Amino acid sequence: MRRRSRARRALTNLRHGRVQRSLSALTAASALPLAFEVYIEHYKGSFGNKWEWVPIFLTPPVVAAGIGGVYSERIARTALPLSAGLFGACGVLGTVLHAPNRPALSGSAVLAIRSE
Repeated sequence: MRRRSRARRALTNLRHGRVQRSLSALTAASALPLAFEVYIEHYKGSFGNKWEWVPIFLTPPVVAAGIGGVYSERIARTALPLSAGLFGACGVLGTVLHAPNRPALSGSAVLAIRSE
């Protein structure tokens, strides 16, 4: 019986958006330390490429949308997915670009990504 009530409570919490608020707060709280770590690592390289600033500039909108998502369902459904999606895509791109054994990029991709 107890297991059934836990499952019902979890389903009720999910339906009423309580999980969404928690995830919004978690997104806002985790973006700042991640951006700080990215800043420290790129600072070591003297921000040699202007694209290294992108994750730093994407952090304030993610944090603002995460905090806003705690208080507003509208923000949680619109601004948070957009800003967090951009932040995540930037992270994937950074992982690819910083991979030690990545294949050489074609000439046009190098011009688009690197502006040195």
